[in-house]
Amino acid sequence: MSVRDTKNSAECGRARQQTEDRLHSNSVVGGVASIQLTRRCNLACPHCSLQSPEAAGAEAVELSRRQVIRIADGLADAGISLMRLCGGEVYLRRDLEDILRYLASRHVRVVLDTNGTLLTSRRATFLASATPEWIEIPLFGATPATYDSTTRVPGPFAMFHRGLKYQHARRLPLRPRRSRLAARDSPRP
Repeated sequence: MSVRDTKNSAECGRARQQTEDRLHSNSVVGGVASIQLTRRCNLACPHCSLQSPEAAGAEAVELSRRQVIRIADGLADAGISLMRLCGGEVYLRRDLEDILRYLASRHVRVVLDTNGTLLTSRRATFLASATPEWIEIPLFGATPATYDSTTRVPGPFAMFHRGLKYQHARRLPLRPRRSRLAARDSPRP
């Protein structure tokens, strides 16, 4: 396992622990599971192993919708009451809304982990009807310079803020997650 894979595994572990802590603090009964829907991402964050050479051609090795549904069914049948859908960037899956509809039909609660940059008005309207428990978004910086240097892609700060406006307008439940990399560059109080 490379250093980059170890960092990504640690980040996923922290995010999973945060999700479990939130569940327990809300007295939710049932388990939680994470399903990585894709390894693809529209950002190029240096701390993420998805930017490794192994991620090349990731779409070709993604689980099909049928496979995701079969896994979700098995988890739901085993008593998992909340599923965290993560990636890469989940909105790079063309069938994300179909997956969310299916999970809703099974009465599975969902946490959607997205970087927020691909959230459109139409997608926010759909999410308002899909009623995720919350949408978890990493905060990569408080300024365009920090955000863009952290993600190594020009322009995502503006896209992120546009996505936040769509979420706010639809009153979508948002849980920001501060990036450790961005935290390093933030001024101390």
